[in-house]
Amino acid sequence: MTLRDQLIADAGRFCAIHGISKSRLSTIALNNGKFFKQLEAGSDCTTGVFERFQTIFADPNAWEAAKAMDRSRRGTSARGLRAALPNT
Repeated sequence: MTLRDQLIADAGRFCAIHGISKSRLSTIALNNGKFFKQLEAGSDCTTGVFERFQTIFADPNAWEAAKAMDRSRRGTSARGLRAALPNT
């Protein structure tokens, strides 16, 4: 089993436990919902990305921190969008 295969398999197990898709996982962890689709198609990733996922899989605090960062990113985007819309 390659490290790529291991990462995909670990992600599948993690997602099954948490009731999320691999796309949602990669959006939370990397802000890139296409990551696993690309990886499954033969793309590669850095050691740092591999280690980030392994940390999230092994450490509940890392998973909570990644989710908080994702909420922060989405909140900032939503505020920016509201500020850009005209008042009606």
